[in-house]
Amino acid sequence: MNRVVVSGIVAAAAIGIASCSVTPILDTGKAEGEIEKGILQQAGVAVAVDCPEGIIAKAGEVFECVGTAEDGEKITIKVTQEDDEGNVAWEVVAPK
Repeated sequence: MNRVVVSGIVAAAAIGIASCSVTPILDTGKAEGEIEKGILQQAGVAVAVDCPEGIIAKAGEVFECVGTAEDGEKITIKVTQEDDEGNVAWEVVAPK
Protein backbone atom coordinates (compact mmCIF):
# COMPACT_ATOMS: atom_id res chain seq x y z
CA MET A 1 0.00 0.00 0.00
CA ASN A 2 1.28 3.47 -0.77
CA ARG A 3 1.66 5.06 2.68
CA VAL A 4 2.09 8.56 1.27
CA VAL A 5 -1.26 8.36 -0.52
CA VAL A 6 -3.20 6.77 2.34
CA SER A 7 -1.86 8.79 5.29
CA GLY A 8 -3.96 11.78 6.21
CA ILE A 9 -7.17 10.74 4.49
CA VAL A 10 -10.09 12.25 6.40
CA ALA A 11 -13.86 12.12 6.15
CA ALA A 12 -17.05 12.39 8.14
CA ALA A 13 -19.95 9.97 8.21
CA ALA A 14 -23.28 9.50 9.89
CA ILE A 15 -23.14 5.91 11.07
CA GLY A 16 -26.06 5.89 13.46
CA ILE A 17 -26.73 4.02 16.61
CA ALA A 18 -27.17 0.25 16.60
CA SER A 19 -29.17 0.06 19.79
CA CYS A 20 -32.02 2.07 21.23
CA SER A 21 -31.32 0.86 24.75
CA VAL A 22 -30.63 3.14 27.69
CA THR A 23 -26.96 3.23 26.64
CA PRO A 24 -26.72 4.04 22.92
CA ILE A 25 -24.14 1.94 21.06
CA LEU A 26 -22.55 3.01 17.77
CA ASP A 27 -23.18 0.94 14.66
CA THR A 28 -19.48 0.21 14.08
CA GLY A 29 -20.34 -2.26 11.32
CA LYS A 30 -21.69 0.64 9.31
CA ALA A 31 -18.60 2.69 10.20
CA GLU A 32 -16.38 -0.05 8.77
CA GLY A 33 -18.23 0.09 5.46
CA GLU A 34 -18.15 3.88 5.27
CA ILE A 35 -14.42 4.00 6.01
CA GLU A 36 -13.67 1.28 3.43
CA LYS A 37 -15.67 3.20 0.83
CA GLY A 38 -13.98 6.50 1.71
CA ILE A 39 -10.44 5.13 1.48
CA LEU A 40 -11.22 3.47 -1.85
CA GLN A 41 -12.70 6.71 -3.23
CA GLN A 42 -9.94 8.97 -1.95
CA ALA A 43 -6.84 6.79 -2.39
CA GLY A 44 -7.92 4.07 -4.80
CA VAL A 45 -6.87 1.43 -2.26
CA ALA A 46 -9.17 -1.38 -1.13
CA VAL A 47 -8.93 -2.14 2.58
CA ALA A 48 -10.91 -4.27 5.00
CA VAL A 49 -11.67 -2.25 8.14
CA ASP A 50 -12.22 -3.72 11.59
CA CYS A 51 -13.63 -1.50 14.37
CA PRO A 52 -14.28 -2.52 17.96
CA GLU A 53 -17.83 -3.40 18.96
CA GLY A 54 -19.77 -2.01 21.90
CA ILE A 55 -18.61 1.60 21.54
CA ILE A 56 -20.88 3.85 23.59
CA ALA A 57 -22.12 6.91 21.67
CA LYS A 58 -20.62 9.94 23.39
CA ALA A 59 -19.53 13.23 21.83
CA GLY A 60 -15.77 13.74 21.79
CA GLU A 61 -14.85 10.10 22.43
CA VAL A 62 -12.17 8.59 20.21
CA PHE A 63 -11.52 4.99 19.19
CA GLU A 64 -9.31 3.26 16.66
CA CYS A 65 -10.08 0.93 13.81
CA VAL A 66 -7.57 -1.14 11.83
CA GLY A 67 -7.54 -1.30 8.05
CA THR A 68 -5.89 -4.20 6.23
CA ALA A 69 -4.94 -3.94 2.56
CA GLU A 70 -4.94 -6.89 0.18
CA ASP A 71 -1.16 -7.17 0.59
CA GLY A 72 -1.56 -7.52 4.37
CA GLU A 73 -0.30 -4.05 5.27
CA LYS A 74 -2.21 -2.53 8.17
CA ILE A 75 -3.18 1.08 8.86
CA THR A 76 -4.59 2.80 11.93
CA ILE A 77 -7.78 4.81 11.56
CA LYS A 78 -8.68 7.32 14.28
CA VAL A 79 -12.45 7.78 14.69
CA THR A 80 -13.79 10.76 16.66
CA GLN A 81 -17.43 10.96 17.71
CA GLU A 82 -18.84 14.36 16.77
CA ASP A 83 -22.00 13.91 18.85
CA ASP A 84 -23.98 11.20 20.61
CA GLU A 85 -26.19 10.55 17.58
CA GLY A 86 -23.72 8.48 15.56
CA ASN A 87 -21.97 11.20 13.57
CA VAL A 88 -18.24 10.59 13.38
CA ALA A 89 -15.14 11.90 11.68
CA TRP A 90 -12.32 9.53 10.76
CA GLU A 91 -8.74 9.89 9.68
CA VAL A 92 -6.04 7.50 8.55
CA VAL A 93 -3.26 8.37 10.98
CA ALA A 94 -0.48 5.83 10.43
CA PRO A 95 0.56 2.44 9.24
CA LYS A 96 -0.11 -0.12 11.97
